[in-house]
Amino acid sequence: MGEIPPSVDPNDTLHPRVTIACISTSFSGDPLDKTIGNWKVWSSKIRNNLAICGLGNHIKELPKGSTIIPDAVVQPIAYDNWTTNDGMAWAYIRMNCATVESELLDDIDTAYKCFKALKTYHLNEGPVKQVNLIQNALAQCVARDKDQVSNCQKIREDIRHAFNMLGGITEETFINITLLIVLGCGHEHMRTMIQRDMQAATAGVPFKSEQIMLYLEQDLQLLLGDEQCSGTADAVALASQSSQKRGARSSPECSNCHRTGHTADFCVCAGGGMAGKSIEEAQAAKRRGPKERQEKPKDPKNAKAKIALSFKDLNGQAFITHVNTDNITALSTSTVTSSTVHANLASVDLPSIYPPI
Repeated sequence: MGEIPPSVDPNDTLHPRVTIACISTSFSGDPLDKTIGNWKVWSSKIRNNLAICGLGNHIKELPKGSTIIPDAVVQPIAYDNWTTNDGMAWAYIRMNCATVESELLDDIDTAYKCFKALKTYHLNEGPVKQVNLIQNALAQCVARDKDQVSNCQKIREDIRHAFNMLGGITEETFINITLLIVLGCGHEHMRTMIQRDMQAATAGVPFKSEQIMLYLEQDLQLLLGDEQCSGTADAVALASQSSQKRGARSSPECSNCHRTGHTADFCVCAGGGMAGKSIEEAQAAKRRGPKERQEKPKDPKNAKAKIALSFKDLNGQAFITHVNTDNITALSTSTVTSSTVHANLASVDLPSIYPPI
C-alpha cells in the first residue's frame, strides 16, 4: 500500500501556530559597517530587537527537522506566516547595514543566512584588521581630560574586537601580528606574503612564526647578494678609474701645444723647450733624461750686469774677476793686501777668475 499523505491541520485555518509579527522597535545605533568594526555592538542590538518582536528564531541556527518551522503541507497558513516574518527579519537586517554590507545580501533569501553571511564577513577580517586594531590601540596616548573614559573604552573595545575575531588570538597569532607591526620600510612585499599566508591558514594548518623567520632568512641572503654585487661593481669602477689615471700618467699632455706624448721641455713647437729642433732630436733628448739635458740659454733680460775688478797683492801680482754689481763690497784702499784680497774675494760672487797678468 502507498504512503498516506499527511492531512492538513484543521486548526491551521482559524488558529495558525505562527502569526504575522510586527516590528515596532526601531534600531538605535550606527549601521553595520566593516570600516568602523561595529559587528559586536550591532549584532547584539539586532538580536534583542528581533527577539522582542518574536522573530528571534529567524536568525538562529535551527537543527534539521526542527518543528519550529511549520510544515508547508500540514500547516500551510502557519508556514506562509513564517515565510512572511522571515522576509521582515531579512529586510530589517538589511535596512540597518551600510551599502557594502547591504549589497552582500542581494542573493541571500533567508534572515538566518543573511545574519550568518554578515557574521562571517566581519569576523573573518583576517590578520590585517587584527594588526590595525592592536597597533592603533598601542599607539594611543590618553590625556587627562574629559574624554579619557570614552577613549579608554574605545581602546578596550578594539582589543576585544581583535581577540573576538574568527580564530581569536593565540600565542603564535600574537607573535605574527607583532612581527607584522615591527617590519618597517623595505619589507612591504614580505608583509603582503605574511598577511596572505595568515589569511589562508586553518585550524588544521596554522601559520606559524617560523615561516616568517624563514622569509627573513631568505631575504637576508638576497640582501647580502645585492651588497656583494654592489661591492664588485664598485671595485670594477675603481679599477677602471685607476687604469685611466695610469693611462693619463703614461701619456702626458704638453702645456705648450696641448698634445699628448711629451711635455713642454721636449716640445718642438714655438715656445717649447726644443723649439726649432726636429722630432728625432727631441726624442733623443727625452731618452737621455733630464740630467743630460742642455740648459736653455738664459734670457738676456734676466741676466745681471757684471763688471771687471782688478786686484794686486804686495808682490805685484794682479788678479781680475767679474762680479755682480749688487754684490760688490766697498774697498778702503787701492792697494790690497793678500788677506784683504781673500777677505773681499770671499764677499763677492766669483763666477770666473782669470790667471794673474
